Amino acid sequence: MILCTHAVVGAALASFLPSHPAAAFVVGFASHFAIDAIPHWDYPIRSRSVNPMIAAPIAFDRALLRDAAAIGSDGLFGVAVALYLFSSSASLWAILLGAIGAMLPDPLQFVHGRWPYEPQVGMPLPPAFPRGPRRHQCGGVRRRLSRPFVPSRKHMALHGLPREKVLGTVVSLLETTLIRIGNDDYAKQGDQGRGREVALPSLGADLPVA
Repeated sequence: MILCTHAVVGAALASFLPSHPAAAFVVGFASHFAIDAIPHWDYPIRSRSVNPMIAAPIAFDRALLRDAAAIGSDGLFGVAVALYLFSSSASLWAILLGAIGAMLPDPLQFVHGRWPYEPQVGMPLPPAFPRGPRRHQCGGVRRRLSRPFVPSRKHMALHGLPREKVLGTVVSLLETTLIRIGNDDYAKQGDQGRGREVALPSLGADLPVA
């Protein structure tokens, strides 16, 4: 949707919060996504550098200048209309921030297309080894990865549910029942040297038995 429409809607909502400019900005920002959910039209973007669906490298050509002039005029006209319709001496800043907040997601989308950033998912793993030469740390990693976990009576006799006892229970269960859990392709290959398939509909998966 064009920036002028976003600015007018954001200013209209901000007019209900004339003494709270920060809240007006937040309400205007949120209104952008609500308005974009309504079927609408946009003027064509000719420059591949400005089009958020392409996000090509910046190329200073005629198409870029035309798009910059159209988008800039659209935004300035929207702010002017919003101030003319809703502003007063007491609500000037609230109306202005509401209009700017309503238009802000579109520039942010353009910036994200230029410099994409994805937040880190998950928690960082704690260091497994004390500080020291890198060759010793790598050697320790290789030794830990190459040494399998073998449950013992000592592990199973531990009090509570420590990590070693839980792993020992799982390993012993797999060894005793010969169950091997895999995906659908693994299950289809159960007759080819791994054993027959056991279907458990309640779990939504096929569990091949070794």
